[in-house]
Amino acid sequence: MPKDHLDQRITSFLLVHLAEIKTALGEYQAAQALLDESLSLCRKLDMKWALAYALHRHGRLAQQQGDCHAARSRFAESLEIWQHLGGKRGIAECLEGFAGVAVAEGRHEHAARLYGAAQAIRDSGN
Repeated sequence: MPKDHLDQRITSFLLVHLAEIKTALGEYQAAQALLDESLSLCRKLDMKWALAYALHRHGRLAQQQGDCHAARSRFAESLEIWQHLGGKRGIAECLEGFAGVAVAEGRHEHAARLYGAAQAIRDSGN
């Protein structure tokens, strides 16, 4: 792998983690910009696992900002990738993300089913 590709891969991961820090500090606009840049790199380099992870973090940020539509969209895209990769943990995390959106929308029974499905996946092992 060429050094510039390796550097871009590392950068994409660092951007997501920096976005998590900015989110924790309440600096949502900065977090959004970092996640957007990470998503761009992940798509450019066809890094499926990293893309699914970044999309999930993007969904969480949208959820924290009260944008249920954007959160649901990001979780759906992340879920599709995790299903293709067979990543049970990622699938469970996406279902939990959907459940959080359902709670925010007042759909508590639906949220409970989603949380239950996520827990069942976690309980099934890797």
